[in-house]
Amino acid sequence: MSRREFLDRRSAAKRSSVLGAARQRFAADGLDGASVERIAHDAHVSTATLYRQFPSKLALFEAVLSDGLTAFEETLSASATLPARERLARLAAAYAAMLDNPLNAGIIRAVFAAAPSSPEVARMFYERVKLTVLGAFDGATAALAADGAIGAGKDQTKAGRHLMGMIEHATLWRRLISNEPGEETPEAIAEEALGVFWSAYKGKKK
Repeated sequence: MSRREFLDRRSAAKRSSVLGAARQRFAADGLDGASVERIAHDAHVSTATLYRQFPSKLALFEAVLSDGLTAFEETLSASATLPARERLARLAAAYAAMLDNPLNAGIIRAVFAAAPSSPEVARMFYERVKLTVLGAFDGATAALAADGAIGAGKDQTKAGRHLMGMIEHATLWRRLISNEPGEETPEAIAEEALGVFWSAYKGKKK
């Protein structure tokens, strides 16, 4: 291994450690309450090292938002060439798992708390997280509409939003209020939501 490779790997390891510690702190303490110094301490790096990788606390928070999308975006990429129905099922399961994660719910709680006084945080969350998810479901329902499985036009957009809402209601809102897991697994929640989705929209062809 070359010295450059060694340094790159060490830098990547430190970045991963900082992101993990920051996710824990932001989820527990919120954006305002989380201390950069405490995050650096938890990550076993110096504050100077943290700031070399993330020039501000807001930049670190944005990186945490992106990092929380990793599994969902991997599913999005892996399912891109699948048949439309299977693609939607995988996206629904990935979204339920993402929202049922207590740390992700804590990050969203931090966004809600910070947004009134920091519009930049609300914009960051909407552009990085919400638009990514909306785009994924819009793409999946557009593929279903192209196959004639559901109605096209406004109906396909409504269908995707309806499915997202059902998943959010069964996972995120419970986590935001109590942060306790429910009796159903994320997989079961996604499957149930998909059942309602197909009952409501299957066969609505134009």
